[in-house]
Amino acid sequence: MYNPHMSALAAIGYIGIVVLIFGGLSYFFGDAPDVEFLAPLIMLSLLVLSVATMGFLFFYRPLTLVLDGARAEAVEYFARMAGTFAAGIVLFIAIAGFIRFNIIGGDAYCEDEKGEMVRC
Repeated sequence: MYNPHMSALAAIGYIGIVVLIFGGLSYFFGDAPDVEFLAPLIMLSLLVLSVATMGFLFFYRPLTLVLDGARAEAVEYFARMAGTFAAGIVLFIAIAGFIRFNIIGGDAYCEDEKGEMVRC
């Protein structure tokens, strides 16, 4: 995977998969108190996995380029990858905003003074 754009998209995909899995876990387990003790174990394990995955996706290729003596190419690779990643994050934030403020998608709902959800 020597394409910086593919590395950035893989990182965004990994984040998406983690979010989907956690959404499914919260739906599956709910507020079950008998599995509450597993939360720290799961979170620390996910942290270690995420650091390893993101470290590989973001730093492996630039580091090998630096060690091979191609520092300028390593900086360019990392800059392109970081730029693509940032553009993907901005795109997701924009889509979320469009959905939230009913620019695209269905009806938007807001909370009124009583705390009830009403159509904006």
